[in-house]
Amino acid sequence: MKMMSATNNDIFTPTSHHDVGNNTPSSPSPGKISITTTTIELLTVDITAITFGYLNWKDILQARVTCKKFKESSLLTLVPLSDTIRHGRILPEFCVHSTRACGASLDAMTRALPNLQQICFYNADNAEDVRNNDLCITSNEVDVIARFRKLQSLILSHIRLEDGNNIHHPTLFRCPHLRKLRLSNVEGLELDLQELSSSDGCLLPLLEDLYCDNLEHLRGDIKSLASFKDTLKNITMKACPKIHGDFMVLADFPNLETIFMRNLPLVGGDARHITDGNFPILRRLSLPTSVYGFGSLGCIADAPEVMNVLYHRLIKRNGTQVDFTRFRYLSRDSPDHYDIDIFSLLVPPFRIELVEAGRPRRRFGWRWNNGQNHGSCETIWFENREPENMDADEEEKYI
Repeated sequence: MKMMSATNNDIFTPTSHHDVGNNTPSSPSPGKISITTTTIELLTVDITAITFGYLNWKDILQARVTCKKFKESSLLTLVPLSDTIRHGRILPEFCVHSTRACGASLDAMTRALPNLQQICFYNADNAEDVRNNDLCITSNEVDVIARFRKLQSLILSHIRLEDGNNIHHPTLFRCPHLRKLRLSNVEGLELDLQELSSSDGCLLPLLEDLYCDNLEHLRGDIKSLASFKDTLKNITMKACPKIHGDFMVLADFPNLETIFMRNLPLVGGDARHITDGNFPILRRLSLPTSVYGFGSLGCIADAPEVMNVLYHRLIKRNGTQVDFTRFRYLSRDSPDHYDIDIFSLLVPPFRIELVEAGRPRRRFGWRWNNGQNHGSCETIWFENREPENMDADEEEKYI
């Protein structure tokens, strides 16, 4: 590594050969530039650790065996967050795929790179059937994970927890710097959302992204997420049948950008209760059909109120992408319900869809449809305004 100091910008003439490698700069002659070589020994451990922070974990492991200083620097290095593509998925660079490598590699990493910031456990070989997965985490590995005190991202996907009932799962999530927690198809996970908070306060005070998918034994009220009220940005929960509560408890989370909930039969609430001050920066909303307004409607007369609330208090204000792909239909128990048409197998008045017309001056509305082309009812526009400064042909094309 070389450091150059210039005494004159007009002429470039290197020093003589015997000056190179001398740590004491020689007196430059007028009109010349002196080159001083700084050896690696002059770099402090802290500076080297910062430099290592631009490398991936494999390069840092290779560098640390070079000399004692590099080894000491690796212990201080914040290993950067980096992803790669494996098995067609975007996964963190450090990813454990088998039980055989799990215990040994984790224990070694706590000694070599204790400031590792992301860990992924993912078994792609048996992703279709978790019960046959050979990637198993024991209570010992759980304790090892908790020793990575700088951990920011933890992914457990398609794995088993050995003797799940005997593992103190909150220990697994005692990571004060964790920002991303992704749990998907984890067999043996017995956890209550309330356990993510302790008597001393929240176990994950910086959590921003929570993803839970196909967790049969994950339980609790979503109001327990209030521990993460000031930090949560994204919530995804799918196929967690024991999760319950009213989605409106999330309405005053100031930084919440995404709510994606599917197949949560015990999560309820009413979309009509959303007010102007709720979900201030929400960008995406998908709720289970058990929430009124996101599934069957009790009567046709409820449709205008539901759609107006979603439009004026979310879509228009925040530009929220509200999921309109799989809900809002008339309940079979509704007095307005019609019998099925045995010829078309369609049930009028069918479904509700959002209508968008015109670009760049967009206009939004909604209508009932039968799920077929040319089978929609008249569009009801949210704002009764006509296009301005358009001739008849342009107006017709706009509509």
